[in-house]
Amino acid sequence: MDFTLIKSLKGFSPGLLCVIPLTSKDPYRISQDLCHKMGEPSIDAFLALIEQQRPLVESLCKIGTRIQHMFLNDMEFEFESRRISSLDKCTEEQLLSLLQPVSYLETNVYEPQDDWPQQTGWEEDWPVDPTLVPPDTPCDLCHATGDCGCLSSLPKNRHHIICYGGRGRGIQAHATYRGGLVFSKGEYIGELTGELKPLNWSRDCMAVDFRRPDIYDEPVVCQLYCKERSNWVRLVNHSCEPCAVLIANIVSGKARIMLRASRDIWDGTELTISYGSGFFKRDDCLCERCEARSKRAETTLRMPEVYRQSLRLRE
Repeated sequence: MDFTLIKSLKGFSPGLLCVIPLTSKDPYRISQDLCHKMGEPSIDAFLALIEQQRPLVESLCKIGTRIQHMFLNDMEFEFESRRISSLDKCTEEQLLSLLQPVSYLETNVYEPQDDWPQQTGWEEDWPVDPTLVPPDTPCDLCHATGDCGCLSSLPKNRHHIICYGGRGRGIQAHATYRGGLVFSKGEYIGELTGELKPLNWSRDCMAVDFRRPDIYDEPVVCQLYCKERSNWVRLVNHSCEPCAVLIANIVSGKARIMLRASRDIWDGTELTISYGSGFFKRDDCLCERCEARSKRAETTLRMPEVYRQSLRLRE
């Protein structure tokens, strides 16, 4: 890219360079090679054109900058979490909105509602955030009380969002070097965030029963709804041989649902948890173990009867 053109783009984000195609194709026939060959008159004409479309170009610049950041920090875009039948009918503004990054919740959202029923045996004031614990309750991670800062010390940039075929999107562990250890057994990986809702608010699979580990019998005090607003932890897939677990803990003055490694997790491993024995109907599970078992069963069915009998005798 010619330095003269880059210097002339003052007032626009460097992200604009990210949306210029590498090769010239229809319908625009613009490429980085073409821009490299532009002289002063062409650059002036180019700047005049983009000035006429400044709001659109500024939006493209932001998208280009996010694409650049995506290579360093994993990022989820709006189009990935929506069902879109066709892009042909989308307006320019709608297309730009689909390229916006998903806004993650840093912590759970509690919005008091008049119809939120009080919990049976609840001794605190009501209504109140049901995940808020007494100020003298120690953190399960560091044993300090109050806002201890443990959340800010959780691992960052150690995961990628990956498509796992029939299982959909999932989370892959990512080390700083190929084949390295990403999470040690017992290490906390992240917090599952969402909207706090009353008990039995939804039967959606994205609504998780929220237990209070500091109260006798660990009662369910609310639901954590993760469908509309949440974070990347909601994308962790199920496995019958999981490498992690979701567990209720007291962290930084609140009860939280934390993702914790149940064994050492290495680079390239899919982060998985168990959704519970009743989540899937028979033969509906698509985890690696069940898929391998299904393939073995199909192979056995195709074997001659005599060979299948010999296998049984060997067992």
